[in-house]
Amino acid sequence: MSNYATHIYYGGTILTMNPYDETVQAVAIQNDKILGIGDLDTLEVFKGRDTKMVKIEGKTMLPGFYDPHSHVLYYAWFSNAVDLSPTSQRPVDTIEDCIRILKEQINMQKDGWLNGWNCYDLLDSQGNTRFLNREDLDRVSKDLCIVIQHESFHKCAMNCKALEAYGIHSGTPDLTGGTYERYSGTNEPNGILYEACARQALLGPVAESLKITPETVAEATGLYASKGITTANEGVADLDKIPIVLEAERQGILKTRITLTPRLLDETIKFSDFVKEVRDAKEMLSRESREVQITAVKLMYDGSVQLGTAYLQEPYYNDSKNRGYPECSFDELVDRISAIHNEGMACQVHCIGDAAISDILNAIAAVQQKKPMDDIRHILIHALMIHEEQLEQAKQLGVIPALYPTHIYYYGDKHRDVYLGEERAEKISPLNTAWKRGLPFTIHDDAPSFPINPLMNVHCAVNRLTKSGAVLGEGERISPLEALKAVTICGAYQYHEEHITGSIEAGKRADLVILEENPLTCDPAHIKDIVIYQTINGGEVTYQKGDEHNEI
Repeated sequence: MSNYATHIYYGGTILTMNPYDETVQAVAIQNDKILGIGDLDTLEVFKGRDTKMVKIEGKTMLPGFYDPHSHVLYYAWFSNAVDLSPTSQRPVDTIEDCIRILKEQINMQKDGWLNGWNCYDLLDSQGNTRFLNREDLDRVSKDLCIVIQHESFHKCAMNCKALEAYGIHSGTPDLTGGTYERYSGTNEPNGILYEACARQALLGPVAESLKITPETVAEATGLYASKGITTANEGVADLDKIPIVLEAERQGILKTRITLTPRLLDETIKFSDFVKEVRDAKEMLSRESREVQITAVKLMYDGSVQLGTAYLQEPYYNDSKNRGYPECSFDELVDRISAIHNEGMACQVHCIGDAAISDILNAIAAVQQKKPMDDIRHILIHALMIHEEQLEQAKQLGVIPALYPTHIYYYGDKHRDVYLGEERAEKISPLNTAWKRGLPFTIHDDAPSFPINPLMNVHCAVNRLTKSGAVLGEGERISPLEALKAVTICGAYQYHEEHITGSIEAGKRADLVILEENPLTCDPAHIKDIVIYQTINGGEVTYQKGDEHNEI
């Protein structure tokens, strides 16, 4: 193989995110690998007769964005469901909006099921904000089974036909770690399911109506590429979906790499058996795939602040009798982390509340004490309410907090005024405290809970502005450079991939993104509006500004 570059990019600002935070003039790549970086004269050695000289015309190049946590396959899985988000092409603000749109979309029903997703709590005719219930959905149809997923995926709503299909009735007991909401004073389900009950509703009949194909996987990764992402994550990976993703890779239609964090979805399976299946799948992918890898194993431990199910040390601001709850006992948590840890794999544990975070850190400490293992990098996913002393404990244990500053924009006003009160709300996602402690962390938007957009994550970390424009936790702001590291090199580090990607360095993959403006020098309030000009995954252009892209 020749030492000549296939492409040399120059003529703009190139932010490497390497250990020296170098800004260079040019980068030479050969097919899918970076040959060298530096000034243009230095890279002349890589210039051959067929080298393409690509002038980026004053734009800014960075490493391709590394998605630390989202649900790329959910975009593929729900491709034939109705998008009910406020940012959809048909904005949904009220219960009546939702009912009208669902009626208009009845032709999207598949095998007798109509599915909706990305639905928020909505205004009803009395001016109250609430989620859909079975009576609302029965107004859409009593003949179709209807299931609507809340934007958080921590609750869903079913009409009577769907409840019947799942065998949910007044005598159905709640599942451990979940509830069926009941009409006041009765045991009759009102159609709203929380946490473990809602997740169980993603299995069985509704799963058969939600089809994922290589083509929908490709379309989902195309959406991610349009946001500058070169490595996407599926944070609740189903092992059964791996052959479909591999078929998309075989066909050459993936637009990003994909990291998978499998989670046990069927609780009838013994957890130790599931962990062995994950281990075998991880080994298979490391041999057979370049673009798809298993990087951690997902666990759930609490729920959501806005649903009152996150596990807090002190009661909710708006409910003095509620602290939320853990999804399992502490002993079971230790057992599950131990099963993953003992196979040499990292666990990624969903935790929002400070009580949940405390339990998880103590569980990891117990597991490490029993079987010490260097540099395994267990992950606190979300860690919204992590305290300073918990950050120090995480550092001592080598645990990585994957923080959630996007929550500040979308829910910050309610966290301050309704759920947590001002003192606790100011401290959510304590980015600057983590940075000053030298603790590696990442930031994410948990898409599709919030729209996939790494630059929005960076914007929220830098500005900490709520939807109303208020600053929430000014002392926890970080610089644009620090925030960009959290979606590039730190993302790769979280999953032990810093030797592959995450920075622009010789020998790494040619995973790159070109922006029309420099996030380090533009007005910080403008970061979220910076336009992606081009995304390059493994040397191949996977998105170009102006390309037609049909979002799912």
